[in-house]
Amino acid sequence: MSDVEENHEDEMQQGEGEENAVEEKGVPLTKETITKCLSRLERTGDGSAYAYVKLDASKSDLNDIAILSEYTHIRYATLSSNKLEDLSSLSSMKFLLSLDCNRNSLSNLNLPSFSYLQLLDLSFNKLIDLSNCNFPMLKTLNLNTNNTKLSTIPVLPNLESLSLRDNNLENFEGLGSFPKLRKLYAAKNRLQAVELPELPALETLHLRENQLESLSFLSKICNLVNLNVRENQIAALSDLDHLASCKRLEKLSAKENPFAEEDDFRIVSLLKCDTLTRINKEDVNEGERAEARQMADEQVEE
Repeated sequence: MSDVEENHEDEMQQGEGEENAVEEKGVPLTKETITKCLSRLERTGDGSAYAYVKLDASKSDLNDIAILSEYTHIRYATLSSNKLEDLSSLSSMKFLLSLDCNRNSLSNLNLPSFSYLQLLDLSFNKLIDLSNCNFPMLKTLNLNTNNTKLSTIPVLPNLESLSLRDNNLENFEGLGSFPKLRKLYAAKNRLQAVELPELPALETLHLRENQLESLSFLSKICNLVNLNVRENQIAALSDLDHLASCKRLEKLSAKENPFAEEDDFRIVSLLKCDTLTRINKEDVNEGERAEARQMADEQVEE
């Protein structure tokens, strides 16, 4: 290799090292780079002027967003897939409706109380304590793949959808703080023997890939429509008795549980809950309904 070639290779390696350093460290959001991130020109909250209300700075390798303190009229902010550790610069966005900060490096939720925030995505971060999560109008909260303690989340009176997949949850302590909750996604945790509070609005419950051994938790969620308990450890067919409390249940997914391998699983499911229309992603047919009715008649005769 010639001296010129060696020097060129050294420069290339140095450049690669600098690029890796930048990639690891991240870059700040500046006035020059923010221009391509702004869109949707609308009237300001007081109607006195026009301003950009939508920000999309995702996948920008950002580690500093201090400049956002100057952008008070943003209503929709997407900051996903960056290297952010601090969100305090967002505190001036008084009219924020939607905030997506998934796939960052957040370990502390240093956010103010957003009065109008309705959607918040904090998935794939390092959050444990959410005691500062004070958003009275929040409807959708995604905390997938964190290490969040459910009991640290304060009362969210308007929350309708909560995603808690992969958070090492062992129980649902604190879940009663969401009286309007309609959808709960808590797959891939460490739930074994759980108790649910009364959740009269809950319609969708996903508990796939846990360690559940019973369906006894169904007793207080009578308006459930969609239940997914795939990949758990429920063994006794008699556990299907708990379906009787679910007067509106339409979809049941329970594959990869010992009791789902029983020959009568589908028929017994229908016997206990005749509102079911799909079991393990297969439509219930009239033959199965007839068989369930026959089984019910036989039990009455006995």
